[in-house]
Amino acid sequence: MEDIPPPAGENPAGTLMHALDRGGHIRDHAAYRRLFGPAFSVARISTMRSGICDYAVYTLRRNQ
Repeated sequence: MEDIPPPAGENPAGTLMHALDRGGHIRDHAAYRRLFGPAFSVARISTMRSGICDYAVYTLRRNQ
């Protein structure tokens, strides 16, 4: 589970928080896929919100 930028127009408080303090290591879905590299494939991606933060939940499958 990793912090992601909030969907456009769906989380004004989260958008403001990310604009003020995004940090240098918040990745989008494409960046996470590159991070998983050739060792894993993404079986499922879901999103959740906790407070004002949005998170991506990745279910991975180890590649042979």
